[in-house]
Amino acid sequence: MRNNQIVRYVLPVVVLCAVILAPYSAFAYATDQLPTQQVFGDFVVGPGKMDVELKPGETKTVELTLANRMGDAREFEIHVEDIKGSEDPEQAVVLMGGDKGPYSLKDYFSFPEPTFTLQHATKAHIPVTITVPKDAEPGGYYGSVIFTTTSKKTTNPNGEVVGGAAVISRIGVLFFVTVPGATKEDGFLESFATKAKQFFFTKGDVTFQALFRNNGDLHLKPSGQIKISNMLGTPIETIAVDQWYSLPHSLRLREVEWQRNGLAGRYTAEITLNRGYNNQSDTKTTTFWVIPLLPVGIVLGIVFIIFFIIRYLVTHIEIRRK
Repeated sequence: MRNNQIVRYVLPVVVLCAVILAPYSAFAYATDQLPTQQVFGDFVVGPGKMDVELKPGETKTVELTLANRMGDAREFEIHVEDIKGSEDPEQAVVLMGGDKGPYSLKDYFSFPEPTFTLQHATKAHIPVTITVPKDAEPGGYYGSVIFTTTSKKTTNPNGEVVGGAAVISRIGVLFFVTVPGATKEDGFLESFATKAKQFFFTKGDVTFQALFRNNGDLHLKPSGQIKISNMLGTPIETIAVDQWYSLPHSLRLREVEWQRNGLAGRYTAEITLNRGYNNQSDTKTTTFWVIPLLPVGIVLGIVFIIFFIIRYLVTHIEIRRK
């Protein structure tokens, strides 16, 4: 009898609690509110890149975040694609879609839920687990965890769909996983020049381009500096070339902007680039001219005026001997 009373009074409470907590327990990811409710019409994923070192058979879990700033609740989908480098310097990585890349990482990922709905102005914390097989060979493995959402279709008061096609938005986080061991590190600075190999400038607003080639089987992180000297060989400025990444068997372009007022004449830029391994460096130079239009125009205008004054005097004034 006592057991029946327990079931009679306790069970409804348990069921009610389960119903209330169901939406929260069903959501696999921890969330918190953004500091502002402002609508930006986008979502933000971070960090942009994860660099992880794992030994064969080792597992590591890292956290990614996704902030919904779309203005309404959205359903997001998580999937994984392999990536590879490119011979096109303008293209940092190539997403492989459903295909396996040459340094495949897609089968090493796991996460709690592949789809979830996130309210506006809310950030989700997504744990991503990477497990490297026990028989994994040394080298680099590369993939991307991609978050996708589809815009909702717009309907009129009658429930009819209006407007254009739904828009699919995708943002990916790059993963570079290194398995330590005997690897081939081979890269070098292939070229260094001003953008579009421009030789003349009208002001000190110059963009330099460094092209790095990676022939190895591990991503590299080149970095260095550019020293600029005037026509007398006197250094006038040194610019840092921040570290960037270059995937195996690819060309990677790095642009560095330089702005300085009051330039005129011929200049030499010398780059010293550390390859990112064994402290090896490459050095290359390029030259360019800065000819400011306004000062040159003023000088040419003065010369032009003086020329015509002299010409007028010579042709209109007769010089007689006494």
